[in-house]
Amino acid sequence: PVQVDEETKYVISLYASEPYYFEEENKDILYELKEDVEFALKRVRELRNYLILSKSLEESREWVLITDREGKIIYVNKGVEEISKYSAQELIGKTPRIFKSGYHSHSFYRKLWQTILSGEPFHAVFVNKNKEGELFYLDQKIISLRTPEGELFFVGLGRDVTKEVKLTEEVEWITTHDLETGLLNKLGFQKVLSSLMGKLSYAGALIALDIVGFSRLIKEFGERKVRKLLKEIAMRLERTFRKGDIIAKGDKDEFLIFAYPLKRKDDVVSLIEKIRQAFSKPITIEGDKVRVSFYVGVVTYPYDGRTFSELYYKVITTLKEAKRRGAGEVVLFDKELDRKLEKLIEGEKLLGRAIEENLFIFHFQPIYRLKDMKIFALEALVRIKEGDKIHYPGEFIELLERGVFIKEFEEWMIRELRRILKKWDVPVSVNSSAIDFRNDQFMKNLTRVCKEYPGKLILEITERLLIEDIERTKSILGEFRGCGFVAVDDFGTGYSSFSYLKELPLDLIKIDMTFIKSMLKSSKDLALVEAIVFFTQKIGLKTLGEGIENIKQLEMLKNMGCTYGQGFYLSKPMSEEEVEKLLKEEGLL
Repeated sequence: PVQVDEETKYVISLYASEPYYFEEENKDILYELKEDVEFALKRVRELRNYLILSKSLEESREWVLITDREGKIIYVNKGVEEISKYSAQELIGKTPRIFKSGYHSHSFYRKLWQTILSGEPFHAVFVNKNKEGELFYLDQKIISLRTPEGELFFVGLGRDVTKEVKLTEEVEWITTHDLETGLLNKLGFQKVLSSLMGKLSYAGALIALDIVGFSRLIKEFGERKVRKLLKEIAMRLERTFRKGDIIAKGDKDEFLIFAYPLKRKDDVVSLIEKIRQAFSKPITIEGDKVRVSFYVGVVTYPYDGRTFSELYYKVITTLKEAKRRGAGEVVLFDKELDRKLEKLIEGEKLLGRAIEENLFIFHFQPIYRLKDMKIFALEALVRIKEGDKIHYPGEFIELLERGVFIKEFEEWMIRELRRILKKWDVPVSVNSSAIDFRNDQFMKNLTRVCKEYPGKLILEITERLLIEDIERTKSILGEFRGCGFVAVDDFGTGYSSFSYLKELPLDLIKIDMTFIKSMLKSSKDLALVEAIVFFTQKIGLKTLGEGIENIKQLEMLKNMGCTYGQGFYLSKPMSEEEVEKLLKEEGLL
């Protein structure tokens, strides 16, 4: 009998033509023949299995990669070639580092080698990079094999799970994002923020926005257009905030923003201002212009809470309070910041009314020639007049200069100057803000007015603006001075160098009122004022003392040879009607 795997499979039968041919001594030879046949059959079977296995591995779409002890690749199948897009020739002799994507940490690879060198299999999903630079995900088990001769090999057996991973990512994206806007939804926002909070070393602000009159917008424009509107709002918010800030679409018409880092709690106020400026202009949807405003609630991390749930509860509470207060209101959980923001919002509302209802006016303060105390010019000072109430620049000027109303204000200012200069022969002095002076178009418009009424317009500009761009300043002031006068405002409080005074086309230096006020008490300030008057006279410029409050200051400036004076002692700012009455009395109208 011939056995295979201890089971009789075949029988060797020998026949002879002679009787008693097979003797006892032939049995050993027959057993050797039997064993040779069994061995041959075993080897044939092993060879057949090897060929089947080899062919299967070679043709398999699964990943089979073998390296030697040093990690050099000695075998790859077609699955490796298809998945990695490298040919076998490109891979043999290389190491698996050729697939490295940079996704995994050093600790990941350290654990891998510790595991397989100990003889245990290592199983993980590898994020690799193919020949074309694309990522692929490999669910791979790496095992170590040692031959009877003691050689060590590592075999990687894997499956390409890129489609499954991407599908999972898509499902994750769908569950954590708002499909209309592409922003994170509330769940996604919560996940991102919760994971971030434990790592934050800076403060941050959680801002909740709720669209004012959302139901009205749906009735007026329809759901389809409002969906487009929400998408436009999302895009405008993304443009407004920094790249690292987290923006999400909450429930219905709610938007959530986490802005960080905040260096100071006060930075919250400027964030709210950015939002209001971003939406100061209407959004155009299919030809319809839609003005959008928000109720706003704000809390700060870590001052108002350290977890998402705590912050979210508080920000929704502040949002409800904003809705209770009325359209466009902002409420901060921090009471001190809330007061500052309330002041900011009141200022914005005031400016909005001033633009829409034409509430800006000029008051005028006379500037006197000190040698004969005759009116030389009038400084135009902007005010906002609501009924009988006058709002002074301290309430709105800073917000005006850095806000969204500056363009409309400049247009009003040009119109008003034309009207005033047309009917008065006395020069009018106007102060140029940083925004105005940096705006080429505004300066061209102002110079055009100056040319229309030559010798009747004085441009006041601060020292700091003069030296920002010296060549541009020379060009602008040179053209303006061809028809009007140029004065340096608040001299002594900024750069205060006499060197630029002789280089620039200037006419007049206004000595800051702080020096005029203190020169009676401080010998240093007195000496400074005297020096300014002396040196400016030497280079052919005139001087003006601001803020004269008493007779002593007036007499001292006269004695120094100061050219002009201005202040409450001489005259307070007046309305247009009061100025006309004064001009008539002085014979100037």
